[in-house]
Amino acid sequence: MIRKSRRAVLDRMRDEWSREVRVRLLRKARANQWDTDADCEGLLERMGHLAGALSALQKLYHKNLHHYDARSMADLLNALIRSWPGVTLDGRLSSMKALEARGTAEPVVPEHDSPISFFRDMLLTQKRLSRADWHYLISRYLRVRHITVQEDRALTNAGYKQNRPLSAYEEVGIKMSVSGTSVERRLTRIINGRRR
Repeated sequence: MIRKSRRAVLDRMRDEWSREVRVRLLRKARANQWDTDADCEGLLERMGHLAGALSALQKLYHKNLHHYDARSMADLLNALIRSWPGVTLDGRLSSMKALEARGTAEPVVPEHDSPISFFRDMLLTQKRLSRADWHYLISRYLRVRHITVQEDRALTNAGYKQNRPLSAYEEVGIKMSVSGTSVERRLTRIINGRRR
């Protein structure tokens, strides 16, 4: 535990906290941009931070199975991955039809190449994945692509319900946006260059 004097400091901090001094989370974050190599390097760095958090969470879970149930860990991992800032390329990887559908009544759905349940199962079933292991898995498989409902149906009908590699989109004739494709190429080139 902590010393009595430190507890007093922390108690005073809580007593003095109020809605007037609470940190306001209204600052507009910089839009996620991946137009340069430096932007992609930053993306990979954020992915590395998430990898460190997942590695620590996995270690904590497996060391303390008597304290944590799998459902709670799955929920935590789901929230952690979905809310980690700017790691899914969300919004940049869109099909041409999804881009055309923006602002219309046609629904557009965000789809993960690999479902979050893949990452959940890695956390729950593997005793220990290193930070480097998690970084590889995240940088390689964590992508969100925006597609139309019809395109989603076409992928499902072609047998791509849970795992949707980029080749699956090509196989069913889904054309990805040029900006998304260039981001994907840049990111892949940087990842491959790091592994040499």
